[in-house]
Formats: sequence, structure tokens, C-alpha cells
Amino acid sequence: MSYTIPPIIPVEEEVNNELLEDYPGDKKGWCYAGENIKYLLPGSFEDIADDLYNFEGRPDDVWIVTFPRSGTTLSQHLVWLLMNNFDYEKANEMNVWSRSPFYEFHVFMASNDTAKSLLENNDPEAIEVLKELSVPAPERLKTMESPRLIKTHLPLSLLPQGVDSNKIIYVARNPKDVSPSYYFLLRLWKTTNYKGNFLQFWKQFKNGHVPWGPFWSHILEAWDCKDNENFLFLFYEEIVQDLPKAIYKIADFLEIEVTEEQVNGLADHMSIPNFSKNKSVNMEDLRITGIFNESEPSFIRKGKKRERPDEYTAEVEAEIEEWINEHYQTTDLRFPINE
Repeated sequence: MSYTIPPIIPVEEEVNNELLEDYPGDKKGWCYAGENIKYLLPGSFEDIADDLYNFEGRPDDVWIVTFPRSGTTLSQHLVWLLMNNFDYEKANEMNVWSRSPFYEFHVFMASNDTAKSLLENNDPEAIEVLKELSVPAPERLKTMESPRLIKTHLPLSLLPQGVDSNKIIYVARNPKDVSPSYYFLLRLWKTTNYKGNFLQFWKQFKNGHVPWGPFWSHILEAWDCKDNENFLFLFYEEIVQDLPKAIYKIADFLEIEVTEEQVNGLADHMSIPNFSKNKSVNMEDLRITGIFNESEPSFIRKGKKRERPDEYTAEVEAEIEEWINEHYQTTDLRFPINE
């Protein structure tokens, strides 16, 4: 049975022109996707939306859903190890994107001038890595053994039909930390290659004009589902403040029995100093492909909230806090304090 995908429409001309200038690798333009809330995605999303929305899931699929830079990779690695009996050896041998496919990542490889250029002008080893990244996740997932762990930044309303029967782990993070971290990420990847400064980015972030935005709609869709039996809502701040507690909570949700020794060992393995050096998750192997801008910092950053662009002034932080407080007026969601 095929389901009708949510509406997809072009963004306003003025916004589209601005985004084309700020993201020079993408020449197809940008679109909004969604029935009631319009989420921003590259224009090539329309070409793959039907395959994504009508993906044939399995009952034991587990989904990691986040807005970008909310602790996604850390959560993927942690959950995969829980689901795979703490198989650290296998985890070290396979990159996280192979173990836990990024559901819609190929939208950033399709119709992207930078991705095409890298595939045409690279050495054989790098091309093989790029080709793996370019394979649509729904295609790769067909050959993966169950249970499968799937990562996505799509909001709940754009996930495939039938996902309600799966276990979903949603991780949220304070936008004071998400926005600068996301800015650095979009500058790092050549397939996005963001060219604006942080003040420009913050304006777009606030207005929902960033990939997978708007932020508040994304996170509040999940918050409304927090009491569902198959849904676990976590804050990134809580995970890093008390890793053992978070591991027990996730294991309980997934109905996986764990020992204190296993939990403590995993918590040590997942600590930020160890995690940032882990080649299976820090994406450093991708540097051979040229897909990262060498002038930008690494994919795994400090994991703390104090890393800021130069333009992130006290005035900007006050504006972000005011924006958060405005949204607090209409929800009982509150981000934990992470000092």
C-alpha cells in the first residue's frame, strides 16, 4: 500500500535566493515539507520523499530522532552498543553511519555540485566511501539484519507510515547550544558549505530557515508524544550530566537487561574525551574524501555549551534567551541547566 506524502512546496523567492547564496553547493533550491508545519529541506527532498515516506519498516526497528546537533551521534553509538550486546570490537570496525544509517542523508548528496565534484575528482578509496554515503538509506536498510537502528533529523510528522509501532528515542538540546554547534557543522561539510556569519545564521535559525527547521515545531512535536508507550524523550544535558542513569533509562525502555559493570564500562567508553577520539564516530575517516572544509573544526566538538563563534556576544545570548522564554509561555517543556 502506498501512502500520499505530505505537501511539498517551494520556499518564498526571497528566502530561496538567500539560501542559495549561503549554501553554494546546492543549486536546486529549497522547499517546505509538511501538512501543517512547513519544514525546510533541500529541493531534492521532493525527489526522494515518496521512498522515505513509504519505507517498509520492521516491528523491531528503533529510531533515533533529533534536531541536528542535539547529541545524535552520541545517542546512536550508545544505543547501538546496548542493542548489540556491548560489541565494542564490531563497533570499532564499522563507522557509525554503516551501523546506524542516516535516513535522509542522501538528500544532501543528490543534485549537489560539491558531492558530484568529489565523486569525479577523488582517489578510488575516497570514492568508495562517498558512494556508500550516497546510497539511499531505505535501500541500505533492506539488507541489514534486525534489529535495525535508524537515525533521522526529520520531525515525527515526516517519518514513514507505520513508525508509530516502533520504539522512538528523541533527544533534545537547548537551542543556546544547538545554534552555534549547528552553525559550525554546516560550515564543516562541503555539501552544505555555509557561507554566512553567525549573526546571519542565528536570524535564519530563529525564523526556521535552516535545514530541518523550525526548531521549536520539531521539538514540540516530540514533546507532545513524551508519554507514549513506545516513545522516550531525553535531554542531551541529562545524558552527559549522568551517563549511567541515562544508560539505565534507555536500556529499560528497550527492555534490555544490563549489569552495573556493563553500565559503568559503557559510561566510561561514552565519556566526551573518549568519544571524541573514537574513529568509528568522530567522522575523521571522512577527511580523505575532501567532504570536510579543512579550515573548520572537527565533527565531534567539546560537548559543552561554552564553545561559541566570535559573533556570539552577550547581546546575542540575551536575544536567544528571550526567544526561549517566549516559547516557554506556550509549553511546559524546560531545558535542563547545563553549566
